[in-house]
Amino acid sequence: MIVAAEAGGEETVGADLVILARGSVPESAALALLLRKADNMVIMWNIFDYKTGRVFEGKRFFSSTMQHEYDCKEERERLLFASARTQNMGKGDTVITDPFPHEWRLVPAGSIIKAFWVFACRNR
Repeated sequence: MIVAAEAGGEETVGADLVILARGSVPESAALALLLRKADNMVIMWNIFDYKTGRVFEGKRFFSSTMQHEYDCKEERERLLFASARTQNMGKGDTVITDPFPHEWRLVPAGSIIKAFWVFACRNR
């Protein structure tokens, strides 16, 4: 389901894509795609789109794509994959890649990861 969350409201606009927390990071929008659900586990792709771009290790990028696994029972998450691209919405050349699963960690309160965890677990 597509859900847009802005200024305290949510709006359904389609299927399997979520727009969350537009503007929660200055000049950015965050989107999510629910991928797989099993018992208390959810895997979800997240895309962060930056209007003005970001720089990491001297490399400029305008979007980052991450795949997270969420444990709805234990309220924890882990990053499975991440990359950053030179253009908006996951387009352009890849300038950063992290293809290795990270260790499980508790979902940080008040973070965009918490917003994604709430959405993923609420809709599992």
